[in-house]
Amino acid sequence: MVEMRMSDGRDAPTMSETSPSPAPPKTRPAVDRDRRYQQQVMVCLTYVAAVGMAVALTGWIVGDSAVRDRQLAALRAALTVDAPASPSPALAGQVVYARGRSVTGQVVADEEFGVTLSDKLFAYRRTEVWRSGRTAGWEDEDVTTYVATDARLGGWELDPAVLSAADPYRTLDLLLAGKDYPVPEGWFLRGAATAGHSHRLVDAAERNDDPDDNSDGDRRLSYRALPAGELSVVARVDPTGMRLVPLPVEDAALSLIGTGTQPPEALFAQAGALIDDDRSFAVVASFALAWLGYAFAAAWVRLAHWALALTLVPALASALTVGAAALAASTGSILLGLLAGGAVAGGLGKLLVRRALRLGLFG
Repeated sequence: MVEMRMSDGRDAPTMSETSPSPAPPKTRPAVDRDRRYQQQVMVCLTYVAAVGMAVALTGWIVGDSAVRDRQLAALRAALTVDAPASPSPALAGQVVYARGRSVTGQVVADEEFGVTLSDKLFAYRRTEVWRSGRTAGWEDEDVTTYVATDARLGGWELDPAVLSAADPYRTLDLLLAGKDYPVPEGWFLRGAATAGHSHRLVDAAERNDDPDDNSDGDRRLSYRALPAGELSVVARVDPTGMRLVPLPVEDAALSLIGTGTQPPEALFAQAGALIDDDRSFAVVASFALAWLGYAFAAAWVRLAHWALALTLVPALASALTVGAAALAASTGSILLGLLAGGAVAGGLGKLLVRRALRLGLFG
């Protein structure tokens, strides 16, 4: 065998001497520690995504609520006299409060289902279809509205847009199938005889009348209506001084309408309650979304029992984020809320994680 020598007479290094030695394999504790670190990173990223969606949801709904608040305030400011007004050319362009008995000579005719409704100023027909699966439930299939064009309130003419401002679920009455309107051909009642819905089943011959026994493709029909009778209205007077129309505010047409004799403040309180309900839903839903986004991810991370206190960090961050977005609806405030929540989460999280590392929580 020939030995290789260098020019100075020294032996040349062998292959084993020039090649780097392979890294020793990771020990089991090191592998477990790296996996736990990866899990923690996944938790953080999942939480950040959940908070981002929560902030977007809050910003959208709360922003819309803020716009509606301003519009409602503008309508209230335009109403200078709370006493009931009578038609007069002198009131042209003003916002007034009117009340009295409403009438109409028109009949709502739903030709598709062969249903007629008399003495109704505004009707709302809703058809739904049952969808099976993990999120089983009734899904809107079609919504159709009918509005009287000859409605009058005392001496006032009521514009159809004023009648359409009635809230479908708070102002309109749910009509009872078989009593307030005839059950359409091919449809039938299920359960109580005074049901608010008519049903059409995909396999009616094999089914009972249990309203909770539904199959994919079942349909149901319902009507809501504003009957002629006592009404209270806040709206603008048109140039003729005889007709009530909506008030244009920020690209919207506003008017308030309620059944019976109600003072203006009651009408404004009802409209404000709807806005508050939407805002409350946004805050609660956003906080829950951010919290669950963290909780579901954290469930996969093996933590010591006391370490569950770490979940207070994202909870506090979520509360600050959602709260800041709820206080103001501008994009800037929403971003500030996100930064505030992230700063709190980062600061407290760093302290808690350092403490956990010293105690050997992460290996």
